[in-house]
Amino acid sequence: MSKVKESKTAARQIEAAGEVKKVESAKIPKGKKSNILPKAGEKVLNKSQKESAMIRECLFEGDKVSNEVIRAIKAETRKMDTLHGMTGKKVMMRTWMALESIEERRIIILLVAVKIIKGKLGMPRKIVEYYTRSVGIAAELTANTAGFYTVAFAGLALLITRNTAMNTAIQNRVLKLVGSGAALKTAKANMKASLDLALAYVNNLARVDQLHTNEIITGCLMVVIISGTINKPDFAIYQGATGEIILDSLVLKIDGKEVKTTYEHESSTTPAEPRLWVPLLSTSYSKDKKGGMTIDIKTYVRRRRITKKGGVAPWCTEQDITLD
Repeated sequence: MSKVKESKTAARQIEAAGEVKKVESAKIPKGKKSNILPKAGEKVLNKSQKESAMIRECLFEGDKVSNEVIRAIKAETRKMDTLHGMTGKKVMMRTWMALESIEERRIIILLVAVKIIKGKLGMPRKIVEYYTRSVGIAAELTANTAGFYTVAFAGLALLITRNTAMNTAIQNRVLKLVGSGAALKTAKANMKASLDLALAYVNNLARVDQLHTNEIITGCLMVVIISGTINKPDFAIYQGATGEIILDSLVLKIDGKEVKTTYEHESSTTPAEPRLWVPLLSTSYSKDKKGGMTIDIKTYVRRRRITKKGGVAPWCTEQDITLD
């Protein structure tokens, strides 16, 4: 190698070494906090990690926040289209950084967070468990142990009254009194209407106090949900009209694409194994219904999928229901 080339190579090496040294000795300006710029010896963050760090610093300085919330915020900001030559995400970040008060920054995040975090009832399917959960919700709203429900739910007294009516209807159904089936359905519908109002009340409290969203929702036995995280079961069955069953399957995808599928269902009223299975419904719809079912007796249902590409799948885990 010629001396000229050796000299140029050495110069590039010295220059590169100097650049590395500059990066390692980079300091955050006095009076500024940042967990985005890596310190000497620290692992360099990738683009996604830097974005997460920026959100944590700008919005939740000094407070713990779950990775699920950070991912949800990032997902919402990515939905924004370009705004005046910049992505909506950069506009939001610059707005947050310009606000000196952490409380002001949290007000900005409400524009995103209200759509992200909320509650649902998450009620059990079995009627007695359904009633028990409703009684528990009313009890927690009344007790107000953590102080989140100081502004009382206006429909609380009516919910308690409807819970009592539901209890009476269940007892009458057990005794098989005339008209008890219809009375039970009416009582449950009334109770559900009050529960829906209670859910709206709780979600409104959570919207106003985003820092305590989880506590507000779970404190009265409701369930926290975040957009995009709700997992639909592979197979579920529900009560429809009298003597009607709703069959709900997860849409089948192969290699990420939906495929034409036949959903075969069988039912059985045999109380113990081995069960005697009879054909119930064969349909091309993932969600369908079947009427004329036997009521007041536990019915077991199973399902399998048939596709041209995947062939005949095995029967899924059976589900049971007692229709009225």
